[in-house]
Amino acid sequence: MPENIDQFNDYCAKILSHLYDKFPSPTAIQTHILVGGEIDEYELKVCPKTSFGSDTVRWLRNEGFIVAEGGNFGTYHGCYLTAKGLSALNATPESLAPDETVIAKLKKGLATGSSEVTKSAIGAFVTSVMSGVF
Repeated sequence: MPENIDQFNDYCAKILSHLYDKFPSPTAIQTHILVGGEIDEYELKVCPKTSFGSDTVRWLRNEGFIVAEGGNFGTYHGCYLTAKGLSALNATPESLAPDETVIAKLKKGLATGSSEVTKSAIGAFVTSVMSGVF
């Protein structure tokens, strides 16, 4: 799989997991912290990791999975899962065990550091979205 897709999958997993843990309370997303990037406060710029993390937040927001306000230097506030995002994470596509939701599989991948499990969970998330499971 292309590197950008792998990175997108990883960042999606981290962002969605963070928001799921905070649901329904709005929270902040500091992409540089979630993705291990940096912000250069003196030159007022972000590193490529942080920039890609922000792109991921914007994609999730634009597709209606999350609400996120702001975005300066990769910092968003008032962030939470929408009904669409929450439904997609709680969906149980056939590719998963009958009692394992997308979010459970996603968290397992993050906890174990298994990129394969994380990829599978994000794949299930995208599949559930594309098939209208939510």
